[in-house]
Amino acid sequence: MNWQALGSMGWLLLIFMIVICLIAFIFHSVGTFFKDNGGDNTYTPTRKERNIEQKLDRIIELLEKEKN
Repeated sequence: MNWQALGSMGWLLLIFMIVICLIAFIFHSVGTFFKDNGGDNTYTPTRKERNIEQKLDRIIELLEKEKN
């Protein structure tokens, strides 16, 4: 068996895999750059944030009642 040919084939396979990964990376980058989010808000508040928001809403309601 010719070890030099086997080594050359290994390097060729490695370079081929790197080129495929590079092309996939470029396509992924371009795809995410031009991706339209459609105005979706994917942020979901945590339980602590919702609790604080509810307390603030309650305080606002009480202040409005007191004002009237």
